[in-house]
Amino acid sequence: MVTEIQNLEQQLDQVRAELHAENQRGALKDSNKVAELEAKMSDLTQQLDVDRTFFLPATSATLIASYHPIVTGKQIGRAHV
Repeated sequence: MVTEIQNLEQQLDQVRAELHAENQRGALKDSNKVAELEAKMSDLTQQLDVDRTFFLPATSATLIASYHPIVTGKQIGRAHV
């Protein structure tokens, strides 16, 4: 899955570069191409977010926050920490 994430990151970088190049054309830029590139960037970014959320290991801070009652503020017994 990490290689898929890396592939998506590379695709996103490429689309960003294409969008930057198109925007550098100023008044001559193709507005349809810009719209397509922006939509593609949005799709790739969304897919990356999903893949990173579900397939990359959680950081130790995330693990601590999810299990440690002081960090999460979850109620323990009668006391609320």
